[in-house]
Amino acid sequence: MMRIAAADIGNSSIKYLVGDVSRIHQRGESEWPKSQNLSLEDLSQSNPLVGQPTEWFVSSVNEDNASELQARLQVAGDLTRWRILHRQDVPLALDVDQPERVGMDRVLAAFAAHRIFGRQQDVIVVDCGTALTIDLVGHDGVFRGGVIMTGPATNLTALNLMTEALPDLSTEKLVRPKSVLGRSTREAMLSGAWYNGLGAIREVVKEMQDLSSGVAQVVGTGGGLGPWRDVLPEDWILVDDLVLRGIFLAAADLQGGPDHEPF
Repeated sequence: MMRIAAADIGNSSIKYLVGDVSRIHQRGESEWPKSQNLSLEDLSQSNPLVGQPTEWFVSSVNEDNASELQARLQVAGDLTRWRILHRQDVPLALDVDQPERVGMDRVLAAFAAHRIFGRQQDVIVVDCGTALTIDLVGHDGVFRGGVIMTGPATNLTALNLMTEALPDLSTEKLVRPKSVLGRSTREAMLSGAWYNGLGAIREVVKEMQDLSSGVAQVVGTGGGLGPWRDVLPEDWILVDDLVLRGIFLAAADLQGGPDHEPF
């Protein structure tokens, strides 16, 4: 059994999943384990017990949080291997001007989308969080680039910071407006953030489809994509933990060695 834990360590939380490579390889999508979210408060107060010794593969933007998680796992006896993933560990070709500057989250999400959904066709990856990124990956496994924009909360923060009169609505839950005609400043700003994001996603995806060889499969991910889930096309695939799956799949390849058949 190839038991792997994949962790995406951020500045405010840690997301992880633990699974058996062979089960996913044999049974596909239905066997993907559910991802877990660990707040920094949870990490400081208790051990994130997995239940048995496990090999951990990690993508991290916060060295202190990564070190704390590693220490907790060692104390609990749930750690047999700890490896921080880097771009060279992810088997995805980057056809861009500065491949070394492409964010690890973009690389991992693109890799997972291609490996799981894009073997026979191009894939467009829409990832919405603090930033909204949309990238195109060819069916040949080549990352061709994309766009980086502000996510809806970031847009609302910018309006507050760069004006004197507009409030900070960045923590407000974004939902589909009842009308495009906002009847207050608050309604107008939230409506603007909703339509701004939706319009950008639709237009960029349309442009990328025109550049694709055939019809590209669109895969959406990221917590910030929630406000538009009900209005996105039915043939789009929405995956909450695409970056984690990218870590997991890259780890499976690294574990398997030269004779391993990737899935």
